[in-house]
Amino acid sequence: VQQFARGAMDMSDGLIGDALKMAAAAQVGLELDLSGLPLSPEAQRWLALQPDQTAARQALASGGDDYCPLISVEPGQGPKLQVEAAKLGLTIGPVGRFTSARALRFKEGGALSEAGGYRHRLGA
Repeated sequence: VQQFARGAMDMSDGLIGDALKMAAAAQVGLELDLSGLPLSPEAQRWLALQPDQTAARQALASGGDDYCPLISVEPGQGPKLQVEAAKLGLTIGPVGRFTSARALRFKEGGALSEAGGYRHRLGA
């Protein structure tokens, strides 16, 4: 991981909260694609019962106590990191990207939307 990571942190406050902290520290915006979010079997069953999949995925990504690393890499380095992680028996995948627009947006099926209809400002 060390050779690929530009930044990393423990994700104990939920993906959205901790990704926002990382983006604010880097003074950038964030675009999250929660469609590929790794989910436990329990979370998959719960998600299947929800009428609003977008809101449900955002709720799952807002919970805390994940206790796994959130790692940022240079564009194009993600696939290389995935290969190296797989050699160690680890499964990782992309959940978003940093942007120059200092806002939080969600990507759903190719479309972008502002988080909760509100334009979140990151940093000061």
